[in-house]
Amino acid sequence: MASQLLRRTPRFVDLELSSPAKPESCFQVLDLFISDLSSANPRSNRLPTHLGGNLNNNVVSARSASTNLRKTLSGLESISVFEVLCDLRVSFTDLGDSIQIREVWNDNLEEEFALIREIVDQYNYVAMDTEFPGVVLRPVGNFKNINDFNYQTLKDNVDMLKLIQLGLTFSDENGNLPTCGTDNFCIWQFNFREFNISEDIFASDSIELLRQCGIDFKKNNEKGIDVNRFGELLMSSGIVLNDSVHWVTFHSGYDFGYLLKLLTCRSLPDAQAGFFELIKVYFPMVYDIKHLMKFCNSLHGGLNKLAELLEVERVGVCHQAGSDSLLTSCTFRKLRDTFFNGSTEKYAGVLYGLGVENGQTTN
Repeated sequence: MASQLLRRTPRFVDLELSSPAKPESCFQVLDLFISDLSSANPRSNRLPTHLGGNLNNNVVSARSASTNLRKTLSGLESISVFEVLCDLRVSFTDLGDSIQIREVWNDNLEEEFALIREIVDQYNYVAMDTEFPGVVLRPVGNFKNINDFNYQTLKDNVDMLKLIQLGLTFSDENGNLPTCGTDNFCIWQFNFREFNISEDIFASDSIELLRQCGIDFKKNNEKGIDVNRFGELLMSSGIVLNDSVHWVTFHSGYDFGYLLKLLTCRSLPDAQAGFFELIKVYFPMVYDIKHLMKFCNSLHGGLNKLAELLEVERVGVCHQAGSDSLLTSCTFRKLRDTFFNGSTEKYAGVLYGLGVENGQTTN
């Protein structure tokens, strides 16, 4: 991310970021980088980056990182400036001004999927969030355990209700976002037409919250995406049925439930074993941040609370799927690098509250 922003900054426009350079040249880059970081964004003392956090804290972190990097670089003959910046992992531009939430409606659905097909091989971490009409049904009867109850609740609601919005944020392993030939970093927000507030069942508090956050249900009905066409394009997009794609989510049983409903054009399986079989087929590599938090004793709460604890800044409106997917992506990166030494593979495939006992899948 830092290198992407540097390329668009006049001060660094002539840098060959990937070319080998003497350590002394890298030191000059670091000094300029920190200088510009210190004076960045005079309008605000907040600096949304893929690491998040307060601007002043980022300056301090950059100086500390610079000191450590100098010690490392001093023993090398040459190194690429790009590697230095990847290690530094901070940026000096207000990323919030550089994010474009691409609103997807029925009339631009196909062209947006064409862009997604072009980027998925390079940006193969897909953070996802959905907005739906809440939870309106609770099953009755006897259940073997809480996970079976949770799954039956999920199934009953997903089968009956309709998806309102889906947000997708694509990034590479280092957190870089695609630009798709524009001057902005791109994330996607898909708006669906099927939910009708005048006819369909919903949880009043959920719909009121979405309304307050700016979702226009009338516009969705008139211009929204046909879910059947969306399912067809999703199937051929390269982001499902692909074990090279890493899905990043937060407490995502319902999110995947709605996507499976779109992909299969069927009700969810009766048993959660069947549900997880479909997950493994369509989404072979899944990370649920809520599950990862179980292995971080100091962390708790929902996505917004976790982002606050990790000092990850939100871009966009809370409870809109595009912004939430970006926050999910940034929070996952910070959590992975801070608590899991950059590696979370052994925790993949588990959805919080479903099919889990003592941290292990039961399927």
